[in-house]
Amino acid sequence: MQSPGESSYRSGVTVVEILTAAGIISLILALIVPAIQKAREEARRAHCLSNLHHVMLAQHQYHELHGCFPGVEGDVFVNVTVFIDYSEADPAKKIWPTMCPTDALNTDELQRSLLTSYHGNRGIHLEEASGIGDGFTGGYRWSEDGPDTIFITQADILDGLSNTSAASERLALPAFHSRDVDWNDYPHLWGRLILLTDEHHEDLQEMADECDYRAGKPRVTQLMTSYYNHVLPPNHNSCTNGRPFNPNMIYPLTASSLHQGGANVAMADCSVRFVSEQINRQVWWAMGTRNGGEP
Repeated sequence: MQSPGESSYRSGVTVVEILTAAGIISLILALIVPAIQKAREEARRAHCLSNLHHVMLAQHQYHELHGCFPGVEGDVFVNVTVFIDYSEADPAKKIWPTMCPTDALNTDELQRSLLTSYHGNRGIHLEEASGIGDGFTGGYRWSEDGPDTIFITQADILDGLSNTSAASERLALPAFHSRDVDWNDYPHLWGRLILLTDEHHEDLQEMADECDYRAGKPRVTQLMTSYYNHVLPPNHNSCTNGRPFNPNMIYPLTASSLHQGGANVAMADCSVRFVSEQINRQVWWAMGTRNGGEP
Protein backbone atom coordinates (compact mmCIF):
# COMPACT_ATOMS: atom_id res chain seq x y z
CA MET A 1 0.00 0.00 0.00
CA GLN A 2 1.34 3.40 -1.00
CA SER A 3 2.16 5.71 1.92
CA PRO A 4 0.84 9.28 1.94
CA GLY A 5 4.31 10.70 1.16
CA GLU A 6 5.10 8.45 -1.79
CA SER A 7 4.88 9.71 -5.38
CA SER A 8 2.71 7.87 -7.90
CA TYR A 9 5.22 8.63 -10.72
CA ARG A 10 6.39 5.49 -12.55
CA SER A 11 9.78 5.55 -14.31
CA GLY A 12 10.51 3.58 -17.50
CA VAL A 13 8.18 2.11 -20.11
CA THR A 14 6.55 -1.26 -20.53
CA VAL A 15 7.20 -3.75 -23.29
CA VAL A 16 3.71 -3.11 -24.62
CA GLU A 17 4.43 0.60 -24.97
CA ILE A 18 7.73 -0.10 -26.78
CA LEU A 19 6.01 -2.47 -29.19
CA THR A 20 3.22 0.04 -29.78
CA ALA A 21 5.70 2.82 -30.56
CA ALA A 22 7.69 0.53 -32.85
CA GLY A 23 4.52 -0.45 -34.66
CA ILE A 24 3.54 3.18 -35.20
CA ILE A 25 7.03 4.05 -36.50
CA SER A 26 6.96 1.05 -38.86
CA LEU A 27 3.56 2.11 -40.16
CA ILE A 28 4.79 5.65 -40.79
CA LEU A 29 7.87 4.34 -42.61
CA ALA A 30 5.71 1.97 -44.66
CA LEU A 31 3.71 4.99 -45.84
CA ILE A 32 6.59 7.41 -46.31
CA VAL A 33 9.25 5.26 -48.03
CA PRO A 34 7.11 4.26 -51.07
CA ALA A 35 5.99 7.87 -51.40
CA ILE A 36 9.62 9.05 -51.42
CA GLN A 37 10.58 6.36 -53.96
CA LYS A 38 7.64 7.32 -56.17
CA ALA A 39 8.56 11.00 -55.98
CA ARG A 40 12.16 10.22 -56.92
CA GLU A 41 11.08 8.12 -59.90
CA GLU A 42 8.71 10.88 -61.03
CA ALA A 43 11.66 13.27 -60.90
CA ARG A 44 13.83 10.85 -62.90
CA ARG A 45 11.07 10.36 -65.46
CA ALA A 46 10.68 14.13 -65.81
CA HIS A 47 14.45 14.47 -66.26
CA CYS A 48 14.36 11.74 -68.90
CA LEU A 49 11.48 13.50 -70.67
CA SER A 50 13.46 16.75 -70.59
CA ASN A 51 16.47 14.97 -72.15
CA LEU A 52 14.33 13.76 -75.06
CA HIS A 53 12.90 17.24 -75.51
CA HIS A 54 16.42 18.68 -75.79
CA VAL A 55 17.35 15.98 -78.29
CA MET A 56 14.51 17.09 -80.55
CA LEU A 57 15.30 20.77 -80.03
CA ALA A 58 18.80 19.98 -81.32
CA GLN A 59 17.24 18.20 -84.32
CA HIS A 60 15.17 21.30 -85.08
CA GLN A 61 18.17 23.60 -84.69
CA TYR A 62 19.94 21.45 -87.26
CA HIS A 63 16.85 21.72 -89.49
CA GLU A 64 16.87 25.52 -89.21
CA LEU A 65 20.54 25.63 -90.17
CA HIS A 66 20.50 23.08 -93.01
CA GLY A 67 16.87 23.03 -94.12
CA CYS A 68 16.41 19.32 -93.37
CA PHE A 69 16.59 16.78 -90.57
CA PRO A 70 19.90 14.96 -89.99
CA GLY A 71 20.43 11.31 -89.29
CA VAL A 72 21.93 8.01 -90.30
CA GLU A 73 20.25 4.70 -89.52
CA GLY A 74 17.85 6.41 -87.14
CA ASP A 75 20.60 7.70 -84.82
CA VAL A 76 19.12 10.81 -83.21
CA PHE A 77 22.53 12.22 -82.28
CA VAL A 78 24.25 12.20 -85.65
CA ASN A 79 25.38 15.75 -86.51
CA VAL A 80 23.52 17.38 -83.60
CA THR A 81 25.90 16.99 -80.65
CA VAL A 82 27.04 20.59 -81.12
CA PHE A 83 23.49 21.71 -80.28
CA ILE A 84 23.20 19.64 -77.04
CA ASP A 85 24.27 21.05 -73.66
CA TYR A 86 26.56 18.55 -71.91
CA SER A 87 27.36 20.89 -69.02
CA GLU A 88 25.43 18.76 -66.50
CA ALA A 89 27.31 15.57 -67.37
CA ASP A 90 28.61 13.63 -64.38
CA PRO A 91 31.23 11.14 -65.62
CA ALA A 92 31.66 9.70 -62.12
CA LYS A 93 28.04 8.56 -62.09
CA LYS A 94 28.00 7.86 -65.83
CA ILE A 95 24.75 9.80 -66.12
CA TRP A 96 24.79 12.19 -69.10
CA PRO A 97 22.06 14.42 -70.50
CA THR A 98 21.69 11.83 -73.25
CA MET A 99 20.91 9.08 -70.74
CA CYS A 100 17.76 8.33 -68.80
CA PRO A 101 18.64 8.42 -65.07
CA THR A 102 16.19 5.59 -64.37
CA ASP A 103 18.41 3.31 -66.47
CA ALA A 104 21.75 4.71 -65.33
CA LEU A 105 25.02 2.96 -66.15
CA ASN A 106 25.80 2.20 -62.52
CA THR A 107 26.66 -1.50 -62.77
CA ASP A 108 29.14 -3.56 -64.75
CA GLU A 109 26.23 -5.49 -66.26
CA LEU A 110 25.11 -2.68 -68.56
CA GLN A 111 26.58 -1.05 -71.65
CA ARG A 112 25.13 1.94 -73.44
CA SER A 113 25.60 2.03 -77.19
CA LEU A 114 26.83 5.50 -78.22
CA LEU A 115 26.21 6.67 -74.63
CA THR A 116 22.53 7.31 -75.22
CA SER A 117 19.17 6.08 -73.98
CA TYR A 118 17.34 7.62 -76.93
CA HIS A 119 16.93 6.05 -80.35
CA GLY A 120 15.37 7.18 -83.63
CA ASN A 121 12.10 5.82 -84.99
CA ARG A 122 12.26 3.47 -87.98
CA GLY A 123 8.52 2.99 -88.21
CA ILE A 124 7.09 -0.45 -88.90
CA HIS A 125 9.17 -1.72 -91.83
CA LEU A 126 12.89 -2.05 -92.37
CA GLU A 127 13.86 -0.95 -95.87
CA GLU A 128 16.99 0.32 -97.62
CA ALA A 129 15.87 3.92 -97.16
CA SER A 130 14.34 4.78 -93.80
CA GLY A 131 12.53 8.02 -93.01
CA ILE A 132 10.36 9.41 -90.23
CA GLY A 133 7.42 7.14 -90.89
CA ASP A 134 6.83 7.31 -94.66
CA GLY A 135 3.82 5.04 -94.28
CA PHE A 136 5.99 1.96 -93.88
CA THR A 137 9.35 3.12 -92.55
CA GLY A 138 10.47 5.36 -89.72
CA GLY A 139 13.57 7.09 -88.38
CA TYR A 140 15.59 9.33 -90.70
CA ARG A 141 16.29 8.40 -94.31
CA TRP A 142 18.80 9.10 -97.05
CA SER A 143 17.47 10.99 -100.02
CA GLU A 144 16.84 9.09 -103.24
CA ASP A 145 19.92 10.79 -104.76
CA GLY A 146 22.30 8.86 -102.53
CA PRO A 147 24.03 9.03 -99.14
CA ASP A 148 25.89 12.26 -99.88
CA THR A 149 22.69 14.28 -100.17
CA ILE A 150 20.31 14.86 -97.35
CA PHE A 151 17.24 13.84 -95.85
CA ILE A 152 13.67 14.86 -95.17
CA THR A 153 12.15 18.16 -94.10
CA GLN A 154 9.25 19.10 -91.85
CA ALA A 155 7.09 19.43 -94.96
CA ASP A 156 7.61 15.71 -95.70
CA ILE A 157 5.84 14.73 -92.46
CA LEU A 158 2.35 14.84 -93.93
CA ASP A 159 0.59 13.25 -90.93
CA GLY A 160 1.67 16.24 -88.84
CA LEU A 161 4.70 16.78 -86.62
CA SER A 162 2.64 16.29 -83.45
CA ASN A 163 1.26 12.96 -84.72
CA THR A 164 4.57 11.37 -85.73
CA SER A 165 7.08 9.74 -83.37
CA ALA A 166 10.69 10.74 -83.89
CA ALA A 167 12.56 9.12 -80.98
CA SER A 168 12.02 7.05 -77.87
CA GLU A 169 13.85 5.30 -75.06
CA ARG A 170 15.60 1.95 -75.30
CA LEU A 171 17.20 0.16 -72.37
CA ALA A 172 20.96 -0.26 -72.16
CA LEU A 173 22.38 -3.59 -73.35
CA PRO A 174 24.15 -6.09 -71.08
CA ALA A 175 27.90 -5.41 -71.19
CA PHE A 176 28.48 -9.02 -72.28
CA HIS A 177 25.79 -9.04 -74.97
CA SER A 178 28.19 -10.19 -77.68
CA ARG A 179 29.54 -13.20 -75.77
CA ASP A 180 28.34 -16.77 -75.84
CA VAL A 181 26.61 -16.90 -72.45
CA ASP A 182 23.73 -18.84 -70.99
CA TRP A 183 20.98 -16.23 -70.81
CA ASN A 184 19.06 -18.45 -68.39
CA ASP A 185 21.50 -17.12 -65.79
CA TYR A 186 20.40 -13.51 -66.49
CA PRO A 187 16.58 -13.47 -66.66
CA HIS A 188 16.47 -9.88 -65.34
CA LEU A 189 18.24 -8.73 -68.54
CA TRP A 190 15.95 -10.46 -71.05
CA GLY A 191 13.86 -7.35 -71.62
CA ARG A 192 16.94 -5.61 -73.04
CA LEU A 193 17.65 -8.28 -75.65
CA ILE A 194 16.22 -9.72 -78.85
CA LEU A 195 14.29 -12.90 -78.07
CA LEU A 196 14.18 -15.92 -80.35
CA THR A 197 11.03 -16.77 -82.30
CA ASP A 198 10.71 -19.85 -84.50
CA GLU A 199 8.29 -18.61 -87.15
CA HIS A 200 8.92 -15.85 -89.68
CA HIS A 201 5.97 -13.56 -90.54
CA GLU A 202 5.54 -10.83 -93.14
CA ASP A 203 2.16 -9.81 -91.71
CA LEU A 204 2.61 -7.25 -88.92
CA GLN A 205 -0.21 -8.58 -86.75
CA GLU A 206 1.06 -12.16 -86.95
CA MET A 207 4.63 -11.01 -86.33
CA ALA A 208 3.55 -9.02 -83.28
CA ASP A 209 1.55 -11.97 -81.89
CA GLU A 210 4.46 -14.36 -82.43
CA CYS A 211 6.81 -12.02 -80.57
CA ASP A 212 4.37 -11.16 -77.78
CA TYR A 213 3.17 -14.67 -76.98
CA ARG A 214 5.60 -17.26 -78.35
CA ALA A 215 9.11 -15.81 -77.87
CA GLY A 216 11.90 -17.95 -76.43
CA LYS A 217 15.08 -17.04 -74.60
CA PRO A 218 17.35 -14.31 -76.04
CA ARG A 219 19.47 -14.74 -79.11
CA VAL A 220 23.07 -15.42 -78.02
CA THR A 221 24.64 -12.51 -79.93
CA GLN A 222 22.80 -9.23 -79.62
CA LEU A 223 22.47 -6.92 -82.63
CA MET A 224 23.80 -3.41 -81.98
CA THR A 225 21.31 -0.78 -83.12
CA SER A 226 20.76 2.96 -82.86
CA TYR A 227 17.05 2.88 -83.64
CA TYR A 228 13.76 1.27 -82.61
CA ASN A 229 10.58 0.47 -84.54
CA HIS A 230 6.83 0.48 -84.03
CA VAL A 231 5.95 -3.17 -84.56
CA LEU A 232 5.14 -3.59 -80.85
CA PRO A 233 4.25 -1.00 -78.17
CA PRO A 234 6.75 0.14 -75.52
CA ASN A 235 8.13 -2.46 -73.07
CA HIS A 236 6.91 -5.41 -75.12
CA ASN A 237 9.39 -7.98 -76.46
CA SER A 238 11.93 -7.48 -79.21
CA CYS A 239 12.26 -10.60 -81.39
CA THR A 240 14.20 -12.16 -84.27
CA ASN A 241 11.13 -12.88 -86.45
CA GLY A 242 12.17 -16.47 -87.12
CA ARG A 243 15.35 -18.52 -87.42
CA PRO A 244 18.01 -18.00 -88.54
CA PHE A 245 17.96 -14.34 -87.62
CA ASN A 246 18.36 -11.98 -90.58
CA PRO A 247 18.99 -8.36 -89.50
CA ASN A 248 18.01 -7.17 -92.99
CA MET A 249 14.45 -8.40 -92.52
CA ILE A 250 11.71 -6.64 -90.57
CA TYR A 251 11.62 -7.71 -86.92
CA PRO A 252 10.23 -6.16 -83.71
CA LEU A 253 12.78 -3.85 -82.07
CA THR A 254 10.82 -2.24 -79.30
CA ALA A 255 11.01 1.01 -77.33
CA SER A 256 11.71 0.20 -73.69
CA SER A 257 12.29 1.78 -70.30
CA LEU A 258 12.25 1.07 -66.57
CA HIS A 259 9.47 3.61 -66.04
CA GLN A 260 6.43 1.81 -64.74
CA GLY A 261 3.79 1.29 -67.41
CA GLY A 262 5.43 2.73 -70.53
CA ALA A 263 8.16 4.92 -72.01
CA ASN A 264 8.83 8.53 -72.98
CA VAL A 265 8.42 9.25 -76.69
CA ALA A 266 9.41 12.43 -78.55
CA MET A 267 7.23 13.60 -81.41
CA ALA A 268 8.57 15.36 -84.48
CA ASP A 269 7.32 18.73 -83.20
CA CYS A 270 9.60 18.48 -80.09
CA SER A 271 6.74 17.62 -77.75
CA VAL A 272 7.39 14.63 -75.48
CA ARG A 273 4.77 12.35 -73.99
CA PHE A 274 4.65 9.26 -71.83
CA VAL A 275 3.17 6.44 -73.90
CA SER A 276 1.50 3.52 -72.15
CA GLU A 277 2.69 0.01 -72.89
CA GLN A 278 -1.01 -0.84 -73.26
CA ILE A 279 -1.47 1.49 -76.24
CA ASN A 280 -3.48 -0.01 -79.10
CA ARG A 281 -1.19 -1.52 -81.75
CA GLN A 282 -2.84 0.28 -84.65
CA VAL A 283 -2.47 3.62 -82.87
CA TRP A 284 1.19 2.84 -82.19
CA TRP A 285 1.70 1.90 -85.84
CA ALA A 286 0.06 5.16 -86.92
CA MET A 287 2.37 7.16 -84.62
CA GLY A 288 5.34 5.48 -86.31
CA THR A 289 4.50 6.69 -89.82
CA ARG A 290 4.84 10.18 -91.30
CA ASN A 291 2.50 10.00 -94.30
CA GLY A 292 0.30 6.99 -93.66
CA GLY A 293 -2.80 9.18 -93.74
CA GLU A 294 -4.11 7.92 -90.39
CA PRO A 295 -6.46 10.15 -88.39
